[in-house]
This record gives sequence, C-alpha cells and structure tokens, in this order.
Amino acid sequence: MKINFPFLIILIALLNLPLFPQNPGEIWVSTDKTYGGGLFIDVYGLNSFKGDDFYVWSLQDAVPPLEMEGIDKEVHKIKTYYLINRELKKYSILEMVFFDENDNVVKSFNYKVDTQILAYKYSYPIYPNSDADFILKKSLEYLGSK
Repeated sequence: MKINFPFLIILIALLNLPLFPQNPGEIWVSTDKTYGGGLFIDVYGLNSFKGDDFYVWSLQDAVPPLEMEGIDKEVHKIKTYYLINRELKKYSILEMVFFDENDNVVKSFNYKVDTQILAYKYSYPIYPNSDADFILKKSLEYLGSK
C-alpha cells in the first residue's frame, strides 16, 4: 500500500488546528458562570503573579446584545481589564473594549486609576456569584503561589 505523505502531513496539520484561534500570548478559558453569556479569562501569564494583586483580561458574550448610550452599534462582546486583590477580594476596572457582531471594536474606555494610593486602588468589593467572583475563582487556579 502506497502512502501519500504530503497528503498525510496536511491532514494531520488540519486536524490539529484550534477551532477558535487565539492571538499569540492569549489563552482563553471559560469560567464556571452558568447564566447569561459566556465569561472567559485570559490565563496567559497569570502564574507569574506572586503577590495579592494580579491583572487579568476577561471576555464576556453579551446575550442578548446590548444597546448602550454613546455606542452606535449593538455590543456583542465586552473585553475588560481588571486589577484584582485576591486577599482583600476587591477589584478595579482599568480598561473596557466593546465589540460588534463582527468582532470590530466599536468603543473603548481606559480608566485612569491611581494604583499608588491604596484608597483609590480598588473600586469595588467582590460579591459572591458576581462576574468578578467567577473571574477570581478561575484565576486562582492559574495564579502563582504567594
């Protein structure tokens, strides 16, 4: 039996392609949130954080799509950059990016948070079963030890 090696190599390469390609330096994993749209975090590099503070991106599917003041299109995905303290269970939002149905950026916000002043460093507490709680719990699986 004659084996066509170029065909075999192409077939193996195609079978190993990810279903949802990711940008280099991003590893998105699902949180345990079971209601509303999906909630994912980028775990790439989380193991390098050794203290109580860590930074993490989340990606949330907006189901149903959101209509927001100041944004002309419906928002289908929201990408958020958090500063979280795992000991205090508090967080701040540092950046938000809103996407349309074609993954085009329709609006972004960069929040200037003075992280040098402890009173301003964390804006919100983490409540049980909130999005931030799901993000914290999943992040703890990947964070480095203190």
